[in-house]
Amino acid sequence: MPLNTAIALTWVWLPNNQGWHQHGPSFQIRLFDAIGGFGPNGAPAARTAEIRSNIDSTTLGITPLELEELLESADLTRKGGDLEEAAGLYEQILRRNSSSKSAAAGLGICLHKLGRASLALQYLSRVASQGCDDPEVYISLGNCYFAIGQFDLATTAFWRAVGLDPHSASSLVLLAHALVKKGDADEAERSILKAIDLEPGLATAYDLMAFLLPQMGRFTEAKEFARRATDLEPDNPAYCTRFVYGGKVTPDDLEFVMRLEAMSVSGRLSTADDLRVEYGLGKAYEDLDRYEDSLRHYTRANAVASRELDQRGNRFDAVTHRREVDYLIETYSEAELQRRQTSGVDSELPVFIVGMMRSGTTLTEQILSSHPDVAGAGELNFWVEAAPRTMNSSKATIQATANDYLKRLAKIGPGKSRVCDKMPQNYMSLGPIHAALPNARIIHCKRDPRDTCFSIFTIPFTHHPPFAYSAKNIAFAYRQYQRIMEHWRNVLPADRFTEVEYEELVANQKTESQRLIQFLGLEWSESCLFPENNTRVVNTPSRWQVRQPVYNRSVLRWKRFEPWLGSMVSDWSLINEL
Repeated sequence: MPLNTAIALTWVWLPNNQGWHQHGPSFQIRLFDAIGGFGPNGAPAARTAEIRSNIDSTTLGITPLELEELLESADLTRKGGDLEEAAGLYEQILRRNSSSKSAAAGLGICLHKLGRASLALQYLSRVASQGCDDPEVYISLGNCYFAIGQFDLATTAFWRAVGLDPHSASSLVLLAHALVKKGDADEAERSILKAIDLEPGLATAYDLMAFLLPQMGRFTEAKEFARRATDLEPDNPAYCTRFVYGGKVTPDDLEFVMRLEAMSVSGRLSTADDLRVEYGLGKAYEDLDRYEDSLRHYTRANAVASRELDQRGNRFDAVTHRREVDYLIETYSEAELQRRQTSGVDSELPVFIVGMMRSGTTLTEQILSSHPDVAGAGELNFWVEAAPRTMNSSKATIQATANDYLKRLAKIGPGKSRVCDKMPQNYMSLGPIHAALPNARIIHCKRDPRDTCFSIFTIPFTHHPPFAYSAKNIAFAYRQYQRIMEHWRNVLPADRFTEVEYEELVANQKTESQRLIQFLGLEWSESCLFPENNTRVVNTPSRWQVRQPVYNRSVLRWKRFEPWLGSMVSDWSLINEL
């Protein structure tokens, strides 16, 4: 220890800390800055804690200048990466000056980076409402809104960040991501291209474009953007799998397949990347007609997903699921539905397209939304969340819920006569839905159970349905789906409920499409025969298929894998006996 430092410390640590208190916290901060003892890379933790303890003394008066210096130290601590320590400092400042906008902003940024989005919002939204010229505040605010699914608010925050720093390519990418989630594909594309123009080496921008373009039906361009992202970061699993899912993999793409194979055996992947790689290899080998290799990787992917669910305590509970179906069947009898109709709102705007996932719901919506009077809303979570609340609610609550939903549909399809909501899982909510919206049309999509179950087994879902990673659980969930759909078939009015077979739809597209349009109460339009020309954004795993002319290559898909399916096909084949 240098002599001057030893003398200083000897003086500071006099009995009763007279020298320390005499000079106050601003002196303390300057002293420890001078000796390299302040901040995340400074003095030993015990000494830093001692400083914090003294600063936090409620009996200690702190002048505005000293608070300003403490804020500066908090900012330096945050920028140095010690977020917990910085958050504690900001909290100390706010206890003494609750109106400190800078401290609230810093604390909100720390909390966001620490993964505490809801708490961070309390501080960041307050700062934003008071006016702020710090782009980082709006970036954190936008990320918090994004994390909780408030994409409109996230977009507004990111726009503000871009306005404050229009040359930030990373802010433009964040804005574009929110715009994609919001459904504004054209504006998202413009933002990404501007980001690339500002920073040509920003791999995240190319990757986001590779994610966006397939939703718009531009698969060739998507693969080129994915290729550019992988050129910039060749060992990034997300970018390599984006390339695989950007379109059909061909023998010319084997470099990406081999790159994914190397990642698969590396033993260095996180769970999320492991899932990406295994599902990606399954899809790539299926495209290349190497079905045994494909199934091996699909099976590995399901094993990884199952382990993750177990670790999170989110196993599929077959008993609870069956009881839920029992309850719905008992509660929503035909007589009860007729009684509840008077509680609903009369509107023919909604069209619900339901069924087990991977049963043709996306294709059905694409055909219907090709009609000039029909809009496609995609998969809305509204009734997944609202149905339980309306089951035993008052007439006023049911009508308020229905009206909220209708407002959302009207915003999605302004001026349209019908708006399709193709959330497949709404098949569990058809009782509450019909009670709230008795004039809504319901289309049930059906598909060969073996093809449906196998397709579920091969898809990397964004939100894990717990049953989707075990052949036996998939079969069990399918049987419960059959039970509840048989009930709805018997109790819902025939003029409000119809069914379409996927195999029949692809074999006799015009006849089935005409029947469905008639069911919606609309005049026929030839545009429904060309769903591949529909320019609406499609953000489901079927986005490639629905951009092609209607084809039957997915019929009996499971048969290509039959020699290696073993007991899986037995589990799924038994479904046909019900």
